[in-house]
Formats: sequence, C-alpha cells, structure tokens
Amino acid sequence: MLKFTLVMMIFVYLICETHSNQMGWGRIFHGSNAPFGRYPFVVSLQEKGIKASSCGGTLLSSKLIITAAHCIVHPYWEGMIAVAGTVNAENWGKGHQTANIVKVIQSGPFPVEDNVNDLAMAVVAPDFVETDFIKFMPYHRISVNINDEVEIIGWGIINESNKTVSILQYAKAQVNDFRICSAEDAAHEVFVCVRGNIRPYTFPRYGDSGSPGLYKGKIFGVVSMGIPKGDNGALYAKLSYHHHWIERILKKYKYTQLKLRTNEGIRHSGPIWIVAWFFCVFSIIE
Repeated sequence: MLKFTLVMMIFVYLICETHSNQMGWGRIFHGSNAPFGRYPFVVSLQEKGIKASSCGGTLLSSKLIITAAHCIVHPYWEGMIAVAGTVNAENWGKGHQTANIVKVIQSGPFPVEDNVNDLAMAVVAPDFVETDFIKFMPYHRISVNINDEVEIIGWGIINESNKTVSILQYAKAQVNDFRICSAEDAAHEVFVCVRGNIRPYTFPRYGDSGSPGLYKGKIFGVVSMGIPKGDNGALYAKLSYHHHWIERILKKYKYTQLKLRTNEGIRHSGPIWIVAWFFCVFSIIE
C-alpha cells in the first residue's frame, strides 16, 4: 500500500520568480487561445503593480470569487486584485473591470495535512457588474467520473520549453485514475485527477492554481496541486466536497442569479502581481 504524503506543504515563497510568470501551480500545456467572451466568469488574480496573472478564479456573484486557498494566503491577498472581462492578463483591453480583494473565507484550516482544504472564497469590492463579457457562474453541485470529458482553463506555460503567453488558454481533458497524477493515496473524496489522454497531452502547470475545471459548462473543481513534471495530470479540488460550505457563503452574501446587464459601471484599476507559492510536490513512499 502506497503512502501518500505532501513533502512541501509549507509553501516556498518565490518572490524573485514573479516577473518571469512562474507563479502558483498549474498552467495549460498544449491548449488553444480562448476567444474573448468564451469564459466570461473566469478572472485573473494579480498583485498590484504588475500586469501578470498569478492564479485564476471563478465569479460566482458580483462580490464572490472561488479559487484555491493557496492563491490567497494571508497577508498577501491584501495587495491583490481580480481582473474580469479580459482574456489577456497583460493588456486587459476595453470593457475590463477590476476589484480589490477585501476578505478571504477559507473552507477550513489551511495549510493542513493532505491539503484537503485548498478552496477559498475571495470577497471583492467594488462589486463586479455583469456585461456581455463578464458573467457570474451559477453554482450547481455536480460530480464527475473517470473518463468524463472536461474543459481546463488557464494563463501561462503551454509547452515543455516553459513558454508563457498572456492569452487565456483552454483545452479538453479527461477525468483519470489517480495514478495518472502519481497520487494514488490522495484523498479521493476531496480531489479529482485531470489530464488529456490524447497526445500531445493537455494538463495544467505553473501559474493556473485556482482556475476552474468545467463539466458540461458547470464548475466541478479548481486546480489545486500535483507533481509538476513529465506527463502527470493535476489534482482539482472538488467543489462537491465543500458543497455545504459553499452554500452557506453564498447565502450569507445573498447570492442570486442576476440578469445580464450591459454598459453598467465599467471600472478600471491598476495592474498587480502576486507573491507566488511554489507548491505541493507529492512524495509517493512505499
């Protein structure tokens, strides 16, 4: 029986790496450029001062973003913003909106053994406003199974040469057995292993932590962790595992499905970069 352990659960700061975009974990290998407006609920989490994406997130309402807990660790989230309405993490373009992260709500103690609470909500201000290119993702409790086809999304490294791009990437992938992620002893009720099964394989890599995985247009999880080498897939934190917590937060913040509104209160703000956490290397020990 293999014993699963996280040998780097205390994350290492990579402040010197932020300008080179080696931030967080998980970027889409072998993806395609996302057309503007295809994923209007996806936001780029950045830190003030530099236009570079450190993590991704999903707008659930005008003031709530769901992402990975390790993306918004205290106190670094206090200097972060969310950028919506763009597919370009560097040149946001006309119609984008930004908001400050003013509060973080964790799903449980974090860091914690086995990383089971790597999910959090960022509360933002001012509120985001829906437009043709900014929308809120309706939350539904969904489950995925092995071989289900999913969509993966993220900014950054796209091939084995560590080439980065500023345009949001997307790709098709599949839910896999945990051995594809070299994580047989990961908590199966908490995570799901995702990787494309057709060469060239598609999978997340550095910098896309917190970005959503989609199944039939609905979010099933966010990029959490994995072994960043070879053809390994990545572990996504299941939203279904945290369903009751998510419902409580949505209720507290009076979550509603708002009708599409256009040309309302477009806001602009300064750029930002995040202090990264190079994170979650798995050790598989006999």
